[in-house]
Amino acid sequence: MSIQINGTLLELKAGVSIYDMLDQRGIDPNRVVIELNKNIIPKEVWSSVILHDNDIVEILHFVGGG
Repeated sequence: MSIQINGTLLELKAGVSIYDMLDQRGIDPNRVVIELNKNIIPKEVWSSVILHDNDIVEILHFVGGG
């Protein structure tokens, strides 16, 4: 299955949740917001939202500054 993450086409196995995808990529779930097909997905459901072929995911990182 292929999905687009931040503009890059990637191959993933079927049945991967948003949370699994973040874990596989080594991304701290406490430091990002996920947009799936132009909809912000609440963090509480990441483990139950399964990614599908041709989904478009944007991973938005929190950046601190001062």
